Amino acid sequence: LRRAPFFSVLLGDAASYDSWAQSISAGNWLGVGVFYQAPLYPYFLGTLYALFGRDLILVRVFQSLLGAIACALMTVASARLFGRRAGIAAGLLLACYAPAIFFDGLLQKSVLDLLILCCLLLAVANLMEQITSWRCIAGGIAIGCLALTRENAFVLAPLVLIWLWLRGQRALKPLLLVAAGIAMAVGPVVARNTIVGGGLYLTTSQLGPNLYIGNNDHATGTYVSLRPGRGNAAYEQQDATKLAEEALGHELTPAQVSEYWRDRALEWISDHPGKSIRLLARKLTLVWSGTELVDTEDIASHAEYSLPLKILGKIIYFGTVAPLGLLGMWMTRQRWRELWLFPAMCLVYSFSTALFYVLDRYRYPLVPMLVPFAGAALAGLAAWWKGTPLRERWATVIGFAVVVIVCNWPIVSTASTRALTHFNVGSALQEQGRTEDAIAEYRAALALEPNEADAHTNLGGLLAARGEHDEAMQHYVEAIKLDPGSATAETNMGIELAARGRQVEALAAFQRAVDIDPTNATSAFNLGMEMAATGDTAGAIRWLSESTRLDPQNAVAHTNLGVLLASSGRFPEAIEHLRAALAILPDDPRLKANLAQVEALAAKGR
Repeated sequence: LRRAPFFSVLLGDAASYDSWAQSISAGNWLGVGVFYQAPLYPYFLGTLYALFGRDLILVRVFQSLLGAIACALMTVASARLFGRRAGIAAGLLLACYAPAIFFDGLLQKSVLDLLILCCLLLAVANLMEQITSWRCIAGGIAIGCLALTRENAFVLAPLVLIWLWLRGQRALKPLLLVAAGIAMAVGPVVARNTIVGGGLYLTTSQLGPNLYIGNNDHATGTYVSLRPGRGNAAYEQQDATKLAEEALGHELTPAQVSEYWRDRALEWISDHPGKSIRLLARKLTLVWSGTELVDTEDIASHAEYSLPLKILGKIIYFGTVAPLGLLGMWMTRQRWRELWLFPAMCLVYSFSTALFYVLDRYRYPLVPMLVPFAGAALAGLAAWWKGTPLRERWATVIGFAVVVIVCNWPIVSTASTRALTHFNVGSALQEQGRTEDAIAEYRAALALEPNEADAHTNLGGLLAARGEHDEAMQHYVEAIKLDPGSATAETNMGIELAARGRQVEALAAFQRAVDIDPTNATSAFNLGMEMAATGDTAGAIRWLSESTRLDPQNAVAHTNLGVLLASSGRFPEAIEHLRAALAILPDDPRLKANLAQVEALAAKGR
């Protein structure tokens, strides 16, 4: 994968984890504020950085070793559940599972999801043999650690406790020991969040925004950012807080932000019962689909540079493992009294994922729950076939065929997911200032998915900066046609029109942009600047004031607003904004000159 353009470029959550881990390795172990994302993986990554330095190849090698350990744990756990042959089949199946290889190479917490779940499976298999104190505690620690990578994993705890209560002849001690194990894992995070957040937070404050993203009028079943073009985790937290505070008119704690979005999601579900049920059904379909749904980078793009992924991605993927796992559950149904926990975990985890929204790494924990049964199906199919009546055989074949078709029904094209990867790589390269590489990635995205409005918008901006204004204008027009609700496209269009002297059209474009997104500081700034250029001082002051309110760090907006206010005789306000600009750029001689001149005029009353 070294040759891949995304090998050295961290996308989406990976960039956030990397930044967080660097802060941890630098000594900021406690951090600031309540955790918004699950903390276990960033601390794992930060520990590696602290011990060995920030070496991304070393991280990938270490994660591959953890993936190999997970395969060994899967082999042992499956062997204890279904026998040695089934254990070997399950271990080999997981070792060759293409998305598992893919995730081991990413800076994503999925590698820990797999390892911890395999530990949990082994703990449950051990408890089936004999209930001991240490095995109960180990199972609890596994559940607690899993909740520190996937918050919705808490739903598995009641199932394990019920199963253990029934299996342990309703004894209370094993349940208390499992609960103690969970507390040992989660307790430090709860204590830390309580100290820095001033309230009770189990793991993160992300529940409300995630629930809303998956349940609103614009929800698609997969990830859609709260504000267009801002899907990064850091942006999501900022936007969730900012939008909630603007709606309610005052500052909010992380818990109050989460409550605001949670209430909006529940209100939408209550007001749209039919829509919400259809949406939930779609999300359940996505959970069990063989398609790998992404928000950052996809396995097909990686497979272009990786022979194992190219070969295995067509053979051993969710669309084959899920049907085999369900077949194994059917073949071993006579043992349902001891094995019911595993189908129940699959069912409950599926619903807990579908309550929010679906991505490939969110449904990934289902895989280790299914693989032991898939191993049992592969190892025992011949014997089962010989000892099963003809009618049941054909019923099973028909049922298996139906499941295979359902799991492999094309819902999202690989072209669109590859296009998203190219777009995300382009965005990351653009942020790094690698303009030519970013342009190439945006063009590749549009070649695969011509209707990607954001790619048109971003490509147009880079082409305009390079002086290719005619082509840039074509991309802006196409972006607005595809997505009339894009404030960024309208703003870029306005800038291009203003540069061509078409001021009336430019003003209209900037006005549409602020109408679409009143919280967009860039749109407000450009509208104010264009009004100033056309002599509308009052309008310019209004919108530049709004721009500085939305983005207090825009020194140019503060400066121009200060000049306009001084020109209107509003010296105290002008001085306030010029001082704000100077605070941002303290060494700028022009700002110092402007402030000195306005202060002199104010002293003379002129």
